Order: sequence, then structure tokens, then C-alpha cells
Amino acid sequence: MNTSDLRMKYRPQKFSEVIGNKSTVQILREIATKHRIPNGMLFHGHPGTGKSSLAYLFVKALNCLDFEQDVCGNCQNCLLMEKYFPSGPCGIVEIHDCTIINETYLEDLIKHHFTIFPRTKIGRNIHVFDEFQRAKPSFQEKLLTPLQTDPDLLLIFCLIDLTRVEEAFRQRVTILKTIRPGLDEIIPWLSRICFLEGITVKELRALKHLAIAAELLPRECLSYLQKISYLSDTLTVDLVKQVSKDNRSIHEDASTPILIE
Repeated sequence: MNTSDLRMKYRPQKFSEVIGNKSTVQILREIATKHRIPNGMLFHGHPGTGKSSLAYLFVKALNCLDFEQDVCGNCQNCLLMEKYFPSGPCGIVEIHDCTIINETYLEDLIKHHFTIFPRTKIGRNIHVFDEFQRAKPSFQEKLLTPLQTDPDLLLIFCLIDLTRVEEAFRQRVTILKTIRPGLDEIIPWLSRICFLEGITVKELRALKHLAIAAELLPRECLSYLQKISYLSDTLTVDLVKQVSKDNRSIHEDASTPILIE
């Protein structure tokens, strides 16, 4: 089977490949179709529920040259995004990791980079701020003015905890929450990936065990499946239990049930 990182291999490249988050996907499709684009978008939710992936798809949809309810995946802009995002510049969007940027970096970005003439299909200079919950409160204050006054900007923020964002900031962005998919969505998806990867599902209930062990988080499901694939090309409940046990804290009681939101 293919031993590349399954989390990257099966990261959605189109809206149709997203697991769950149907209402959020519909909103993003409508924005991309009607081009009623806000100056700021904020994605928040539990880690692994698709915040960064949806931000990526949104930017891709806005710049797709043949967009019709979904990205085409074949035009020049789609291919640029798939080749470079998020590892390098592609001339369409810039990514900023809030765990490492400082005040000087942000001030320089606002003063110089935000003023660069837009190079994208939609005529916007697009910036994504990932891990925005790590940003200092002063960052939010400095970004308020560009959000309100610069029509050439589209600022996208991804964070876990919405309470880390000041009310004044929330009022100036469109907020979308990402959630876990249901079992009825995630099990067929896992079954298809097992088929594509040459993994035999010996026990159908193993798929349910895997999904629950991974707390219905697609990224975690793929992480579990990756490890299982190193151990065997057959998926069983016992293998899921083994990998699940390995991934849990040594301080956690093995009898504690996994809670699903």
C-alpha cells in the first residue's frame, strides 16, 4: 500500500471531499458563487475538525478559474494552490503562523505587505492567520483597522477557542464553526480509504471502533489508520484497541469512556 502520510494524502481538495460541516461548506460555496466576500472570515472549532482545510478550500474556490459549486482542480490557480499551499508562497494567499510572529512582523505586514496591489482573481490580497488563539490581544487591536477600512484585503483567521477573541473583533468578521462529522458520514469515508489503500476490513465494527477511538475527528482517524497500516493490511477491532491504547495518556484510566460532542 501507499505509505505516504494519509493525513496529507486525504486532505480534501474539493468541497465534495469534505467530511461533515455541510452548512459551513454551503455558506462558503454561496460566497464563492455570488462573490459577496467579507473582509474577514474566522473559523473556530475543536482541533482536527477542518478549520485550516476549509480556509484553504475557500481561498481555492475564490480563485478557481472554472468554479461552479466546487473547485475544478485543473485550472492554473487550483494547481498552484495544490502545489504550494501551505508550505510556500503561491501568489494567491499568504499563511502566517501566529505561534511565531511578533509585534514587529505584524506591524511590517500591515504597513507594507497589506498595501501590495492584489494579485488574485478576486482582486483581494489574501492572508490566513493560523493558530490565531496564540496571538496577543494587541494583534487583534492592530488588525481591526485593516478589517474595517481596506477593501482590497481578505483576512482569514483559524483558531480553537472563540473566547480568546475580543467582542469588537468578532463583530468585524464572519464567524463559522467547524464540528465533528457523524458516524454515518465518517464510516463510509473510512471504508473507502481502506479500499483505496488496500486495507481489508475484516470486521465492519472495526470502522466504528476506529471512528469512536479517534473521537470522530477525520485527521485523527487517518492518524490511527496510518499506524494500523504499519502493523497489518487487515483492519480488526483488536488492532484499533491496540493503537488506541498506545495513543492515550499513560495517566489516563483505560476504563474511562471516550466522550463525543
